Amino acid sequence: MSFILALDQGTSSSRAIVFRADGGIAALAQREFRQIFPQSGWVEHDPNEIWDSQLAVAHEALQKAALTAADVAGIGITNQRETTVVWNRRTGQPIHNAIVWQDRRGEPLCAKLRAQDGMEARIGASTGLRIDAYFSATKIRWLLDHTSLLMRGLDDEIRIPVSRHTENRREDIAAHPDLELLIDSAEAGPCLVHDRRLRHVHMFNHLEYDSTTLDAEYRRDLEKGSPIGVPLHYYPGDDPSKPPVNTWRGNAHLLYSNWINYLYQTTPFNPADIGG
Repeated sequence: MSFILALDQGTSSSRAIVFRADGGIAALAQREFRQIFPQSGWVEHDPNEIWDSQLAVAHEALQKAALTAADVAGIGITNQRETTVVWNRRTGQPIHNAIVWQDRRGEPLCAKLRAQDGMEARIGASTGLRIDAYFSATKIRWLLDHTSLLMRGLDDEIRIPVSRHTENRREDIAAHPDLELLIDSAEAGPCLVHDRRLRHVHMFNHLEYDSTTLDAEYRRDLEKGSPIGVPLHYYPGDDPSKPPVNTWRGNAHLLYSNWINYLYQTTPFNPADIGG
């Protein structure tokens, strides 16, 4: 007998239902997940929790029905529709929490669009929709505006050479609303900080190092008798008798490219003045 697996990814829970060929229910599983409210009118979900909960109930429903995936003839999916997620295409990881269909943070942009003469009629004619924060367009605009251009495409975990351990306290950075902490390490502390007002980028460690620069510094300090620890995550197995392995080059090049693109996109200029 063939079965249909229905996946119902809802606003407050994920469900899976196994249907028999006659339409009867063979098994059902449901799991709730967190509702995140960053401020009034804002609603978010963790995309990984959505995925994990939906995958878990699919397995659970099949187990309850004593079935395997091979018994499933087809899968039907229903979801939250206007809830919006943006993924990093290299890593497959979300760049931010999902913005839920109920969320109203896009309303200020909607109000600006409605204030433009003829804009509401034009959008209505081309899409059949009215201008409202319910729909995904202003959610995507918010995500693009509030996720750093500097971090686009970088891996979730980045190896960075650290030559000196200076004290850069997270609470000092958090106390300044213009500062955005982009890369942090439990072992080495804050690494990359963006000043949104001045458009400065501060790198406290050394993504620009080549493979052997930190090794030369470490051996120089050993010869001086300076109290220096073995650089972590630099030598294979943290063993300085082995040659270091460069694990940061790709992220370093990408960060530099992002920085150039960031300057280009955020620096006002008149094309007529270029090459004059």
